[in-house]
Amino acid sequence: MAFKTFVPGATLTAAEVNTYLAKQSVIVCTSTTRPSSPPEGMTIYETDTDKLLTYTTATTGWQPPWNMPWGVMGQAVVSAEQTVASGGVDLTGASVTYTAVAGRRVRISAKALMSTGTSVAGWSLRVYKDGSLYDTVGFSNDVAAAASYGCVGATIDTPAAGSRTYKLNAFFSVNTDNKVALSGQNFSTIIIVEDIGPSGAPA
Repeated sequence: MAFKTFVPGATLTAAEVNTYLAKQSVIVCTSTTRPSSPPEGMTIYETDTDKLLTYTTATTGWQPPWNMPWGVMGQAVVSAEQTVASGGVDLTGASVTYTAVAGRRVRISAKALMSTGTSVAGWSLRVYKDGSLYDTVGFSNDVAAAASYGCVGATIDTPAAGSRTYKLNAFFSVNTDNKVALSGQNFSTIIIVEDIGPSGAPA
């Protein structure tokens, strides 16, 4: 329905209350008392969750305002040192699982302290998605001697709807005293998944 300007003396009908007023106001409710059969665009505020939600489609349902970033979907912070053999090794605890909504774009940010005890052909910090390599967010080639490197990187994804898991994986070309998050260095391993906005219209 369109916007209507009410003039003095006009009769306010039940139909107008149910459309122009009720369906175009922010409705205060709880997560268990949401309006039934809502039209697209209806907006509610849930007092038990403090969420402002808008009804999109029958598939996508109630969601935060679609054209806005939704913020952090999940994060993991690991302070424990981990020894890594040559090849790729998943970093213990550096994993985020969340329920993705179709049509959204996420940023996966990562931080780690990569250390090797000898010269190596290279190392890399990688992001795996649902068990498969998705992207590399940091690397170094031809490391001439034992050294430690602070690595900070990020990648972007537009995941399909459903449960999605992102995790960090460290790769070293040789197996000689390789470590991540050195003990006592105050350099935790971190992975953060953030919704940064829509990649398309609601499904």
